[in-house]
Amino acid sequence: MAYGGGFVVSWGLAKEMERMQDLCIARYPGLYGSDERVQTCMAELGVPLTRELGFHQYDVYGNLFGLLAAHPVTPLVSLHHLDVVEPIFPNVNRVLALEKLAIPMKIDSAGLMQQSICYDRSRNWTISVSWGLVSS
Repeated sequence: MAYGGGFVVSWGLAKEMERMQDLCIARYPGLYGSDERVQTCMAELGVPLTRELGFHQYDVYGNLFGLLAAHPVTPLVSLHHLDVVEPIFPNVNRVLALEKLAIPMKIDSAGLMQQSICYDRSRNWTISVSWGLVSS
């Protein structure tokens, strides 16, 4: 399992949890949120938690440009809580911004937001490209 902007479980783990989750959740009434509940029930099954860098739960507000332009070298899996941030592209609403992001996603989903840095020594240039978002 991985979480921090959502969570993913395997089919096999989902089947195991189906049998015990209601009782497990009842044993821990003080837990808040599905991430915490699912992780606790997984722990009872002996399944460790795995952190996946491609999951993004933005508990920030405003402009995400810098965060997305410097995305780590890992697949972008999820963007969470986009309702509290500005659209990821300028001069459009959130829906249009996500539709615009879907274009490079359909071409190369594994490379989306991956940052590459290129050097041109003859011109003394450094170019940073975050696929699907920005070049600078």
